[in-house]
This record gives sequence, C-alpha cells and structure tokens, in this order.
Amino acid sequence: MRTRRLAAGLLPLLLLTVTACSTPSDDGRVASAGGSATPSPTTTLSVEEQGVLWARCFRAHGVPMQDPQRLPDGRTRIGGGDFDKARIGQEALERADAACASLRPVLPPAEQAAKLAASRAESTCIREHGVPDYPDPDSSGAVPNLPDSVRQDPDLEQAKVTCAEIVRAEMARQYGTQGSDGGSR
Repeated sequence: MRTRRLAAGLLPLLLLTVTACSTPSDDGRVASAGGSATPSPTTTLSVEEQGVLWARCFRAHGVPMQDPQRLPDGRTRIGGGDFDKARIGQEALERADAACASLRPVLPPAEQAAKLAASRAESTCIREHGVPDYPDPDSSGAVPNLPDSVRQDPDLEQAKVTCAEIVRAEMARQYGTQGSDGGSR
C-alpha cells in the first residue's frame, strides 16, 4: 500500500520535472529526438525508396524530378525528368539540390563503384565524340554543372545519346544487368 502511494506521488513530480526541463520551440516546429525533423535515406531503405524521397524533395522545391524508373534490363534509373532546365534556372536547380542533399540516394559500395566507372567512361566518350571540354564526374559519379560553352556545343546532345548507349552496353557486359543507375539531374 505504501509503495502505491509513493508511486502515485512521484508521477506528478516526474511529469513536472520533464515539463520543466524541456524548452518550447519559438518557431512553431515540433521537437524531434536527435535534431533534424527532415527524414534521410538509410541503408534500410531500398535504392528505389530513397529515390522516391529524393524526387519528392526536388518537386517540393519546384523541380519536376521523376520518381525512380525500373529499366527493362533490371536496373533502376534515379533522377532526371523531361523538364526544361533553362526554364527552371540553374539557381533553382542548385537550391533544390542543396535542400535535398541529405536525401540523395546512397548506393551499396559495389553499385557506387560501377556508377562512378560508368560516369567516367561516359565523360571520356563524350569528349571523344566532339565535346572536348565535357567535365569528369565528381567522386559520387555526378557530372558537375556544365559550363555554357559545353551546354551550347552543337555536338553535345548526339554525343550524350551515343555515349549513353555505348556505356550502358559495356556496363551490362562487365557488371551484368543488375544494379542502379544514378541518372543525371
């Protein structure tokens, strides 16, 4: 009986202590354990699920990025879309990319290595097909923003189409048909 009274008396004290030790948010946001309320992809999500979160974030920031697409050869294409990048503007694309960076899909190491190899091969191929200033990809396999001289090169679109086919065929031969394609933004 005495234990029940003690427990009943401690409950309000515990609630008061918890309430006193927390500080209300002045900005109207909801507090979350661990800091950020922004979800981020983890290894428990599939690459496709991570890609959906990333695409949704881009769309929320005004860039109509497509959800991931399963390709006929079994790979998954993440990123891209049929939208006019010039109409959206480079600044808006960069803002969306920065805002969604924490949601960028994380590929398994073997797939990341394959993506990087494919991106490097594609950049080399594009240079060999008439666009000498086409840049190499960064360490994640993403090609940086293209300078105006490259974007305006009359050979760029045909070189990209030709090289995408060449590189995809080579990657399928080397790595099989499974894996993910990080796509381009």
